[in-house]
Amino acid sequence: MHTAIELCMRSVFCVSSYEDLDKPDRLIPIDMSRLFEAIKTQQSEIEFAVDVHDVQKIYRWSNFYLHAGARDYPSIVGFVHPYLHPLFVGSPSMLVGIRMKWETWHVVRAGFLPEPKALSFSQRLAAAWQALWSQRKKALQLPNAEERHAQCVFLD
Repeated sequence: MHTAIELCMRSVFCVSSYEDLDKPDRLIPIDMSRLFEAIKTQQSEIEFAVDVHDVQKIYRWSNFYLHAGARDYPSIVGFVHPYLHPLFVGSPSMLVGIRMKWETWHVVRAGFLPEPKALSFSQRLAAAWQALWSQRKKALQLPNAEERHAQCVFLD
């Protein structure tokens, strides 16, 4: 369940990791909480077959269940699986579990792109000093993705 939610949400937005520009063979995973935060910014524009708040709560619970060994009532797992089923395969009213406009997909993905910041003179001076005496900050980029690889339906 945990892995299914993670794979589903990552494959919808084609967001799983950053590429390390210093070491091209190295990928740095993107935390799922960041993905859920990015989705939250466009939530009103995305149609989910299952309430996205429930998906996030179930993901957090199953993460704790999987990694910390916390065990609740056995019937919870039996309830959650059929509840999430429409997210993965769609429902009678939605043939796919997640639908959105093409533009919305790009806005969510853009939340993972590095933003250039306008720095004051003192911030630039501090950054230059730090660059001289410490390790350089990692240069990361989000791998390119095409809409046709997204596991969702675009409404436009």
